Amino acid sequence: MKLLFIYIESYGDMFKDISFNFSAEYNIKYDSQEQELSIDKNSNYPSRFYGRNISDITGIVGKNGAGKTSLLEIIGRNNKDRLELSNFKETLEDRYFMVFLENDHKFYFEGIGKIMINNIENYIDRLSGEGEIYRSFFFEKIEDSHLQIIPDYINRVIDRIVYIRDEIIQSSGDRLQLLVPEEINFIQRVKGGKYSWVVWYKLYLNLFRKGTIETPKIEITLRFDDRLKNISRRISVPTSDEHSTTFHGRLVVVDEWEEDFFNHFFELIINQFIAITKQVCYEGDDQDEEIEKIVGHIKGLKRDDFSIDRFRQLFEKIEQVNEKYDKSHLDGSIVRGLFKYIVNFFVSVYAAKEYILPGIYEFRLVVSADEHNQRIYEVLKNYDALQTYLQDKFDSLNLDEIDEPENNYKVKADESYTPFIIDNVNMSTGERNLLKLLSSIVYAVNVSFREIPILQGSPDEIKNYIFLIDEIESTMHLEWSRNLIFYIVNELDEITIRLGNKDYFLSDFGVQVQLIFSTHSPFLLSDLNRDSIIALTKDKTGKVKKITNIKSFAQNIQRIMSNEFFIKNSYGEFAQEKIKEIILCCEKKEPFKQEEKEHIRYTINEIGEPILRKKLQEKFILKLKEESVVSAEEVDLRNTLKKLYPTHSQDMITERILEILDLDF
Repeated sequence: MKLLFIYIESYGDMFKDISFNFSAEYNIKYDSQEQELSIDKNSNYPSRFYGRNISDITGIVGKNGAGKTSLLEIIGRNNKDRLELSNFKETLEDRYFMVFLENDHKFYFEGIGKIMINNIENYIDRLSGEGEIYRSFFFEKIEDSHLQIIPDYINRVIDRIVYIRDEIIQSSGDRLQLLVPEEINFIQRVKGGKYSWVVWYKLYLNLFRKGTIETPKIEITLRFDDRLKNISRRISVPTSDEHSTTFHGRLVVVDEWEEDFFNHFFELIINQFIAITKQVCYEGDDQDEEIEKIVGHIKGLKRDDFSIDRFRQLFEKIEQVNEKYDKSHLDGSIVRGLFKYIVNFFVSVYAAKEYILPGIYEFRLVVSADEHNQRIYEVLKNYDALQTYLQDKFDSLNLDEIDEPENNYKVKADESYTPFIIDNVNMSTGERNLLKLLSSIVYAVNVSFREIPILQGSPDEIKNYIFLIDEIESTMHLEWSRNLIFYIVNELDEITIRLGNKDYFLSDFGVQVQLIFSTHSPFLLSDLNRDSIIALTKDKTGKVKKITNIKSFAQNIQRIMSNEFFIKNSYGEFAQEKIKEIILCCEKKEPFKQEEKEHIRYTINEIGEPILRKKLQEKFILKLKEESVVSAEEVDLRNTLKKLYPTHSQDMITERILEILDLDF
């Protein structure tokens, strides 16, 4: 599905009787007087205007407080927050509905609050009981103005709206349980921003190759989870490298030996895994005793005894102990699965040790953009796999706190699965955010595409992904915001899904992406056609209203910026105040003070706009002329001489003028 239309009868104090279209494929209107909904297909709709995978793009623009984020919230809130954050008095004060396109013949309706629509057959029956609060249904167009609900229609494709925003407003109340005993059948809303590091790595290499990202080498920091630092069985004692940094005899930077680092890393994994095993499928002292025997064996080994083969042997011994005791437990297989993912991650890190900068509580993975590195790829792939397994399997377990009495330290099990977490990437904030945004979009499409057996469905089933992004260009350089639509279109067009021995594009399955975002960037609007822009402002009463008929595609940026929804003036407010000061000083009756003259001369010389600078110079000279016997022409001559002889003293200039006057031409 894709979003076509929203009508808002009332939403807080901002929105009253206002509608928004999100696709030019259909012309949709709601007449609040006649209480009728009209839907007409646009025969001039430009399909594939934004590439083969993007159906529609909508940019929402306006000053801060104009309602951009509120409009995204209406679309993107999950069911619980949608109702619990609504305005209630005696009835539900927030009233709005959305129309989505299922296919060329069918539409989907989501409504909150009681709004009458007279030309949808049997619609009034949906307004009773819980329908007064919320309703959803499929409907179709029968005749010119006649719409009809399809009671038995089953949508076999699970659609998803992905909302990408740093801070999503959420409710902590329980009003939903009081008002709505059953689940609301709305399109699933998902908080976005999550991404795969494998996807991230591929995009980094691709964007560097295209010249979009300029950082040729980065370091990805994987940090030791703080909650596990105090859980130790003293298996290994880190030894500082001879290159460790000292200051006045104090050790300030520890560069751990590579061998010590992997011993330390191995110890951490053992401690973490034992703690979780105890919590999930603990069998008592016998299990403890066998594990401690393995730990004791490890303590007796020297640094040189550790190799990848020795690590594998130790992993196998621990696995054998747990298999012996956890087979009787329902969750035992989940723990054994976790162990395999942990081992795979450790082995991949060991294989990439030439790209590892070890530390006591973190290590850094050195990544070069010159070419694809399979070992780096394997580390990130196994990290992703471990994280995915934890989220899929362990989130369903009811785990309490892991108690380590020897260290007087408690850690909540479901927060401590991964010994290392990716903490930082040393590249610019703009580069990080660009990669995060593109990775989030590509990842969400890839993941949800795999969740649906689309090849088994009907060819008519078109799955749409609706992405809502608040302030899409945040922290990006102007040049990147100028190219952002181009980047997104290209990356989505290049997504492929491998089935058998063949790669397929998303468009081969009819998959489309709809992008809806808020922005403050005029460059983004220059890439959008007039039907792709929603410009918001406020009237004198504080209600949101639309600015219509904005023609910005391929428009000059200065022209777009001159529109009032960006800036009323083309100069900064501070600069404007300085200009006003000059004008007021030049228009006052009192003569200039010496410091005023110096300040005005300096400010005028700093002005970069030539016409404005010349006008202010003329005004300044005119004021000087009124106060002096020196003419304006003579002031101009003086300024010309200063420019002609910038390094000469006043005496030298005078001498030169006399020489010129004595010449006989």
